[in-house]
Amino acid sequence: MFVKLWMKENPVTVGPLQTIAEAIEIMSQFGIRRLPVLDNDKTLIGIITREDIIKAIPMQTDQDDAGTNSQSPVAAHMTSSPVTTDPMEPLEMAANTMRKNKIGSLPVVNANGTLIGIITEADIGRALMDILGVGKGGARIELQTGKTARELYETFEIFKDFDMTVSSVAVYPDFSETQQLLTIRVQGDDLDAMLDALWKSGCKVHRIMINDEDR
Repeated sequence: MFVKLWMKENPVTVGPLQTIAEAIEIMSQFGIRRLPVLDNDKTLIGIITREDIIKAIPMQTDQDDAGTNSQSPVAAHMTSSPVTTDPMEPLEMAANTMRKNKIGSLPVVNANGTLIGIITEADIGRALMDILGVGKGGARIELQTGKTARELYETFEIFKDFDMTVSSVAVYPDFSETQQLLTIRVQGDDLDAMLDALWKSGCKVHRIMINDEDR
């Protein structure tokens, strides 16, 4: 899963000489919390967030100072040379970059340094829900297996026997020294019979949800 599949393309931007007041208006108009800052050559030079604006115009500032600060240029309050990512960066690496740098978004630039998108924590959360098959129906099964390829193969043989479509698989490998925890979402016409076969096979099933309801 790559950043380009989940980023927002052609993000709304702002110029360094535009005012804080203009940045506020743009954020309000588009319902966003951050704006990449581009210079006249359309080169990414910074990013300004709602938090930066709050620091620039704190609530306790009197009306005159607030008016003056709102006319301050974006360049005076933006984060210069922001951390960026590549469209072909694996999604998990982008998430780790955000975590390490304690930031909520990454501008996405191509090999020429041109801004082509932005990816946020919300986008990564949306990707996680899609990968886990949230809202896709079918059966969501949490089960415990050994870490060998044979044990994993035997589990998937059951899904094959009942002609199940596997729509998502997530693995937690460090469940224990010898066991891993699988979260699998499957869809098919004979879910009940498949679940019976899964139990009879000796799989240690922790939880089953049918159409997002516990069974």
